[in-house]
Amino acid sequence: YFLDYDFEPSTDGSDVTLVAQLSMDRLQMVEMLCKHWDGPISLTLYMSDAEAQQFLSYALSSEVLKDRKNIGYHIVYKEGDFYPVNLLRNVALQQVNTPYVFLTDIDFLPMFGLYTYLKKSIQSLDLESSKKALVVPAFETQRYRTSFPRSKAELLRMLDMGTLFTFRYHVWTKGHAPTNYAKWRSATTPYRVQWEPDYEPYVVVRKDIPEYDTRFVGF
Repeated sequence: YFLDYDFEPSTDGSDVTLVAQLSMDRLQMVEMLCKHWDGPISLTLYMSDAEAQQFLSYALSSEVLKDRKNIGYHIVYKEGDFYPVNLLRNVALQQVNTPYVFLTDIDFLPMFGLYTYLKKSIQSLDLESSKKALVVPAFETQRYRTSFPRSKAELLRMLDMGTLFTFRYHVWTKGHAPTNYAKWRSATTPYRVQWEPDYEPYVVVRKDIPEYDTRFVGF
């Protein structure tokens, strides 16, 4: 079977594809993701044959998904006991037809308008001629239902109220500390951050990055 993908990158060389991977238990996130990101998406789905059939029915009947022609779905069939996360990432990366990729996880919802903002940033920061990566700051909530911030001011209020937290702040501080959230709070333009060991940012980079090491599986 085949779900049509029909997307031509913009001619200015700044187009970016959101890249993620998932299994059947995260399928409900796909519609929500697509409501937040109107640009191209490359998704690898790790499924059994029966789950793939379920997914096809879901995608064809979804009011959100059925008319989107800029989402590439790539099925990797289940094999073995472990989740081959890096293999799935590589499959999604290999199918991208834009110069840049936004490497993220299926559980994250981009801010509204991020696709357009990233394209402008890619141009203004001259990513093409340098080894730069754009870091997208990440936040989390422990509430099952919460209103999504529509602006940075609203996001700051939610952080101050404790509705949101910087991502994994309570679990693994090193993972996102170099993003420098204290500086981010007042920043109005992009700023340089310094890589440190254990830094795990969500980034926008050129699509020709080295592939993930498939010896690593699970999470």
